[in-house]
Amino acid sequence: MAFSDNAHVVSDPAGERRRVLHKMLQSGKASYADIIKRLNVLVIYNKCKNPQVAQAVKRDMLFVQKHEAQYSKSSTKRRSVKRRH
Repeated sequence: MAFSDNAHVVSDPAGERRRVLHKMLQSGKASYADIIKRLNVLVIYNKCKNPQVAQAVKRDMLFVQKHEAQYSKSSTKRRSVKRRH
């Protein structure tokens, strides 16, 4: 379960996994959207057979969404939507 050249391995400690994800974002090897998509796929595939793996990957995904939002193209700020009648 690795991301290309980098070693995002679920069996590694959380700090090591998050460091690798941060390096991937910082270096531009993967975009924010690509990382979120790949982590989400891993969560979905492992949900039933490996719930511990799915839980660890989901925590990594939430960490990236919370702490690495500056790499996202869209703002995380909620905006009010004007309703059309």
